[in-house]
Amino acid sequence: MSATFEAPFASLGRQWGVEDHSSVVARWLAAGDSGDVEAFDDLLHGDVVVHAPRGLSTEHLEAEKQVWRDAVAAMPDLRHEVQEVLVQGTWKWHVSS
Repeated sequence: MSATFEAPFASLGRQWGVEDHSSVVARWLAAGDSGDVEAFDDLLHGDVVVHAPRGLSTEHLEAEKQVWRDAVAAMPDLRHEVQEVLVQGTWKWHVSS
């Protein structure tokens, strides 16, 4: 399964001053996989848009948190791996699990 994530470039990782954007992606996925969706508050913009297959796309932080809660409840061993990170104005990346 793959997903595309979009958010304003400056909004990601701003609270930690993260320079390595792949680190923000890895933290977001690791937090989601572990069920720590409250960590999303520090990683994702409130108006985050995540395009995902099978009706899992979201258009807001709270909706993204709920998708992860549901996913982890259904698949407790869920794990994601970052395949590629592209940065230019708006973040876009593809991940697969």
